[in-house]
Amino acid sequence: LIKPHLMKLSYDQYANYIIQALIEKLPEPRQEFSQEFLNTRDEMLRNQYASRVLQKMVQYRDNEFT
Repeated sequence: LIKPHLMKLSYDQYANYIIQALIEKLPEPRQEFSQEFLNTRDEMLRNQYASRVLQKMVQYRDNEFT
């Protein structure tokens, strides 16, 4: 439901917090969003809001493996 809008929401000043919360609270979106973020990580890092989403994804992926 949210996946088609994932990137647009990640770049939004306020909606990026929603995406971060989904990453933080639910393991399924992390897996689902992971490939999407990896494909666009360079572009995301250049945006102040999307980079926060990417940072949250990396943080929680690292926690899964420790």
